[in-house]
Amino acid sequence: MKKQTKNQTEELIQLNRGQLNDKLQELEEQQILTKGESAQLRECLNADFDYYLAHQDIGLTELKDLFSKTTEKLGQLQINQAIFLQLSTTYNAIAKQISMRNHPGPIAPEDYAIQSAINQEMNDWFELYQKTNGTVEKTAEEEEQQPSGRSLPLPTYLKLKADMLGRFKVLLSEEMITSLEYKFYTETITKDIRFCETNTDTAKVKLQLLASLRKMENAELDTEDREAIVDCYFILSEKHGIDMKKQLNKWLYGSIIP
Repeated sequence: MKKQTKNQTEELIQLNRGQLNDKLQELEEQQILTKGESAQLRECLNADFDYYLAHQDIGLTELKDLFSKTTEKLGQLQINQAIFLQLSTTYNAIAKQISMRNHPGPIAPEDYAIQSAINQEMNDWFELYQKTNGTVEKTAEEEEQQPSGRSLPLPTYLKLKADMLGRFKVLLSEEMITSLEYKFYTETITKDIRFCETNTDTAKVKLQLLASLRKMENAELDTEDREAIVDCYFILSEKHGIDMKKQLNKWLYGSIIP
């Protein structure tokens, strides 16, 4: 069978470049990143895309080495959750291309495992980075004891529901999901929004959110749409002072949530 062509790979990487640039622009507008930080991150991650296009035969060892060199190049940049998400999104996009390089032929075992392996490597690195640099995010109780910063108010439940329904209506109209998938996603998400709106027991809320994420774990959606689900569930957890960042990051890339 014929391998995935060079042009197909370049087109998919170019699509990921566009998504990266759009997300960095959004983070600038939200004042999460400065223009300088955004430019530095954009330059580094686009250079990683360039490196992959020039070395499409790389494996896990080379990919880990590339990630290590990139985090070193970022130097004095304070890597928060938003920045780490862009790092991990970029490397998972590359790992996905590696796993599909023999498409439509069978996936080699070592290529099949590369996405979960690099994701684990990055999560371990970020956890150590936070501890080493004293940037582990505060609990809800600790946040209440600190003066308020520039954080923006969380969207209302009504807006959250409208945004998610609107997104999935677009996916349905563009035939990117079936009517059955539309019903499954929207019913699951809106049920959780209603549950969070009417319940104050944080333990029950967390169980409910994690149960739904497990149901949607194998969602065949683009990274951007999976990120939208993660954003939604992050907001729901934040409204109840629940820390689900680690589980959400794992879910984003298809890892099993315990």
